[in-house]
Amino acid sequence: MKTPRFLLSTVFLFAALAFTPIQSGWAARASAQSQSKSASSVSTVPAPETTLGFKIGEDRKLAKWDQFLAYFGQLEKSSDRIKLDTLGKTTLGRPFVVATISSPENLKRLDEFKEIQRKLSDPRLLANQSESAISELIKAGRTVVVITCSIHSTEVGGTFTATELAYKLTSQNTPEVKQILDNVIVLLVPSLNPDGTDIVADWYRKTLGTSAEGSAPPELYHHYVGHDNNRDWYAFTQVETQLTVDKLLNVWRPQILHDIHQMGGGGARLFVPPYMEPWEPNVDPALVAGVNALGTSMAWEVISQGKTGVVFNTMYDAWTPARAYAHYHAGLRILSETASARLATPVEVPFNRLGGGFNYDAKVSSWNFPKPWRGGKWTLRDIVDYQGAGAMALLNHAARQRELYLRNFYEISKRSVEAKEGPFAILLPEPEVPASLAAAFKRLKEGLNQVSGTKQEQHEQGEQVVKNITGEPSTGDEVIYYYKIEGLDRVLNILKRGGVEAMRASRDFTADGKNYPAGTHIIFMKQPYGAFAKALLESQVYPDLREYPGGPPKRPYDVTAHTLSLLMNVKAVFVKGSFAVESKPEPSALVIQSRVRPNAGVRVAMYKNHLASMDEGWTRWVFDQYKFPFTSLRDSEARAGGLNAKYDAIIIPDQSVGALVNGLPGGAGAAGRGSDAARGQERIPLAYPDEYAGGLGEAGVKALREFIEAGGTVITFNNASNFAIEKLGAPVRNVLKGVASRDFYCPGSILRAQLDSSSPLAFGSEKESIAWFENSPAFEITDPASAKAIARYPESESPLLSGWILGDNLIRGKAAMVEAKIGKGRVILFGFRPQYRAQSLATFPLLFNAILTSRSDQ
Repeated sequence: MKTPRFLLSTVFLFAALAFTPIQSGWAARASAQSQSKSASSVSTVPAPETTLGFKIGEDRKLAKWDQFLAYFGQLEKSSDRIKLDTLGKTTLGRPFVVATISSPENLKRLDEFKEIQRKLSDPRLLANQSESAISELIKAGRTVVVITCSIHSTEVGGTFTATELAYKLTSQNTPEVKQILDNVIVLLVPSLNPDGTDIVADWYRKTLGTSAEGSAPPELYHHYVGHDNNRDWYAFTQVETQLTVDKLLNVWRPQILHDIHQMGGGGARLFVPPYMEPWEPNVDPALVAGVNALGTSMAWEVISQGKTGVVFNTMYDAWTPARAYAHYHAGLRILSETASARLATPVEVPFNRLGGGFNYDAKVSSWNFPKPWRGGKWTLRDIVDYQGAGAMALLNHAARQRELYLRNFYEISKRSVEAKEGPFAILLPEPEVPASLAAAFKRLKEGLNQVSGTKQEQHEQGEQVVKNITGEPSTGDEVIYYYKIEGLDRVLNILKRGGVEAMRASRDFTADGKNYPAGTHIIFMKQPYGAFAKALLESQVYPDLREYPGGPPKRPYDVTAHTLSLLMNVKAVFVKGSFAVESKPEPSALVIQSRVRPNAGVRVAMYKNHLASMDEGWTRWVFDQYKFPFTSLRDSEARAGGLNAKYDAIIIPDQSVGALVNGLPGGAGAAGRGSDAARGQERIPLAYPDEYAGGLGEAGVKALREFIEAGGTVITFNNASNFAIEKLGAPVRNVLKGVASRDFYCPGSILRAQLDSSSPLAFGSEKESIAWFENSPAFEITDPASAKAIARYPESESPLLSGWILGDNLIRGKAAMVEAKIGKGRVILFGFRPQYRAQSLATFPLLFNAILTSRSDQ
């Protein structure tokens, strides 16, 4: 029997820590404050309540971002242990900050420590150094720990925990704190989503004392992507992700990244690693062992303080790089998840109503859940206590094992640049330029060579050169080329933002017996972050894990595929053997997109209800990037009817039929909050004010039918296509409706799709395409006279290209995209998300064609 890696790591942990005393941690806050401190620490460092106006953890109190900023500004003024920097502006223009906390002596030497990190992260820089010199460098370094909080803004505890942690580290002189300050550089991001901090605080204050108290706001708490902002750590689409990667992670190259989250409140009180299987195979085994050891150490220390309900090896895996940038940059990503209340409103959770999760029962002790929580009242103060205890346990370990962390960091980086396993290189050939564009692109190359100035000026000049020279694409081959070159540019920019070194061949060359032209892009694996490129460019093979032999599939925590080369229609060639080539570093790529998708005068609406859809947000983001005009269609406008007078096409992003029709529950009133027990999350359902309640309703459904019958086009994504079938009368059947997960399961994979090239909807696409399948429908046409399949899954083979699928025979030969005529209009049903997280560039043409063929006068 294969021994699980987390068990081996746990054995290592206890051996490594056997002679290390456990510090008292967060629970000893009161006694620690009574210990000896310097006079300046006691008298000059203000407590958080002096600025926030209330004590952290107080029931029904949330702060706004400017209050948090003001307090961190006060800390910087009063303590020489903290340095506050603004990294940039958020999506909605708020300051995005990081607090650097360490001893005053360390803060004076930050540039020196950055240089040590840079050298250890790339052992090629130390090739001429002796082992003793490298050891001295490791001894001179500090453990660099990045702590990020509240990326999901309804998880309100994180920013308060960051604030209390900063106060603790700047105001106390306990041996525990001094050891951390001397040995660790803490880079504390109080909020990865400051816009959401205010969105949630404003909504909470508005609804206090009503039956909507403690509810999530009726909008995405990140302007574009909501909860998916924590799925952006390899595509780098959002401003906050870019600031964190560009100005923090790539500058400091941390040994540890601690990501503080909250989870549902009906089970364990705190999750820490080990993660459950599977791990993504490109992660170095020493990182797997390190994550397991550190997570178990945190659990040990927190439980030793008397805290109950701590669980590990459940719920969360380490498969996707979308949540784990650090794992591909020689760092440990330590996720913690603490049970939630209703924002800042307490909840009452009886012991007998506690549930569980993967691999544990919240009412029963087990090896990975040593002591259950006995139920009762759960508050924001409890959340902050547990999160703070976990963070201090992590920092204690980082301080005590400083040299181990730096040595491990160096050895992992050394293995990366040696790259003894896997391919020698990955090639990204340029797409072939259509004959009709050859002359224009010769002039384009000459024009781009003249671009100069700052990055922004170069980008603006480059866009103008493209516009002046290339013109509008006029043939399908030209559109295909533009999409391919855009995809290649995007992939290259993603890899370079992730620290990957890309080269470009100066001359023709041969690799694995095949000839490649000058201009081919080359990613050699012998570099620090070659594994990051490999993870993003190879096809994923997710293991078939079951709850028990012959049982239903064990659900992955997230999606199972992340192959950018497939999503963005980029050819990636993995070369096994070494080869010689004359090459030079790849310059920054100009993403060519402005000549591909003119709006053509189509009046576009995008449905947006108050039960906020992340898919709607991603679609808005894509349209905003392409400057593609649209109007948000709210429920009240839809119900009012008369839609043909204003719109030609209406897009309904991915949502369930129930969410679209019913929206949020209504009936909220100022009846008073009642007792904490009565407000328990398991007992009283939330209700929203009438202005936010309800979805399309019968009136909205009727208005959409009338819109279609009068000549309009409705475009539905993924599960919204079930709405088109059940409510709009599309002559289609979802063959997967009612099918059990043990018979069919595909939770986020890339499938092969074959297009009908004769359809205008497939213009600018190759016959062989892809579909992002995530718990999606698959179609069987019930009236061939009025409906046509635009895309189908192959009939003779499995459609799986990357990820995992169970029961693929059920969708073989079935339609993935259908155009159905209803009255004078039509419904276009996508059985997938054509704009998946702004990554599936390969299917963007299908989306834009659906819109551009929707003019009512055509």
